[in-house]
Amino acid sequence: MSGTRRKAVDDKRFNQERYCSSEAFNHGLLANLVAKRAKLIEDPEDRALVYWLQQRSHAEGGIERVAADLVREFPERIGTRTMVETGKGVAGPYSKEEAEEIMLEIPGGRHRQWHPDSLEEWISEGLEGLADWLRKLCLDPAIDFNRKGKPDRAPGGVGYSRVNEFPSLGSPEVWCFQDLVKSLHALRSREIAEAESDLAPTEITRQIQEDMEYALESRSLVIIEGLERMGKSAAAKNFCRRNPGKAVYVRLESGTDMATFYRSIARALGTACNAQRKAVEMRTRVEETLHEGDLMLVIDEAHHCFPQARRVHNAPPRMEWVRDMVDEGVPFVLIGTPQFDAQCRQARGTGWLECPPDTGPGRPSYGFT
Repeated sequence: MSGTRRKAVDDKRFNQERYCSSEAFNHGLLANLVAKRAKLIEDPEDRALVYWLQQRSHAEGGIERVAADLVREFPERIGTRTMVETGKGVAGPYSKEEAEEIMLEIPGGRHRQWHPDSLEEWISEGLEGLADWLRKLCLDPAIDFNRKGKPDRAPGGVGYSRVNEFPSLGSPEVWCFQDLVKSLHALRSREIAEAESDLAPTEITRQIQEDMEYALESRSLVIIEGLERMGKSAAAKNFCRRNPGKAVYVRLESGTDMATFYRSIARALGTACNAQRKAVEMRTRVEETLHEGDLMLVIDEAHHCFPQARRVHNAPPRMEWVRDMVDEGVPFVLIGTPQFDAQCRQARGTGWLECPPDTGPGRPSYGFT
């Protein structure tokens, strides 16, 4: 009888696929999972903070870069509560009473022997897990943002988890870095300030950003049209940088299939997308992210929302999806050239779209039938 077992492939043979599961290819937090977590956060600014962290996880350096930025920008907040309140830092010196308080604030400190030279090592060990804590902050529903105070402390480390050396009672703070949430908000505000100074103010950019602000506040659809090389894309990207965690820039790819359309959006949002995934799978994850109503999509090259064929007989499926999302309260900004308007008018023959008269300067709009 012949067996079905086969001899293992020789390890010396080169196989490039074996490297695909490497941690180096970890592309960040999934937006549809973060959206579930954000739904449980009451404060809109805290929700925006979580989405901002998710977006940063897909940027260069990932969450580790955010953790490194925190340590670099706020060195005075590194340490236990007593270390930061006394302002002595790792160097000290500390009195006997202060040393006892510090040991109670360090996870498992009751079972450690106090030594001033060990403080730096203990703090460094705690900071090594800061990036993982930021990921947990974006995903764990047990962490309550309403508890913005200092982490709980109990004798013997009762208020701490000995496994991951972080508070286990639902606080968003960590023992080795004080005022973590406040520091994250400050880091995000600095990025916003940098973005505001990057774009040269002109009448066109001012008008575009006013229209985008209107869409974000009213949770509606705004269509922006203009000739090429007028700065529409630059203004749109800058607006998204000025509203991190609230607006997402999408450069739409050409094509007629819905898989390409959803893949462009999924890649910008940070949900699972690859060439093997079906359109319905990517659509489900995109909608799970957008249905929470916290994010606005800014779609550039919006003329790709229409079929490229000259004669249009059916309602354009991409624009049908945009209409459904807008009806459900998801804000959209569509940016295109006059080609977009021409395609809209061509679609009128399908009975899908009715183009009303101009609705006012700087805020072109289209009525859906």
